[in-house]
Amino acid sequence: MKKLTITLKLKKAKAKDLLEFDSYKKSGKKKWKIKVGVPYWLINSKGKIEKHTYRTSENMNSDELGNYLRREQILIFKGKYK
Repeated sequence: MKKLTITLKLKKAKAKDLLEFDSYKKSGKKKWKIKVGVPYWLINSKGKIEKHTYRTSENMNSDELGNYLRREQILIFKGKYK
C-alpha cells in the first residue's frame, strides 16, 4: 500500500468552536452544551501535538474539556467543519 501524507492547518480552539447554545436557565442565563462530533487534537504536557484524533461527544467530561480550553491545549481544523 502506498503511503499518503496529509497536511492539516490547525488553530487553537475557543469555547465557541466546541460549544453550542442549548436553552435558558431559570435565572435567564444561557445554558451551553458540547457540540457533538467535532474532531480535535490535544497538545500534551511536552508541548507536542498528539497523533491521535479525538471527537467531541455527549458523554465528555465538560470540566476536563474546560480545563484543556483554558490551558490552550485543544487544536481544531482551521477551515470550516460541518
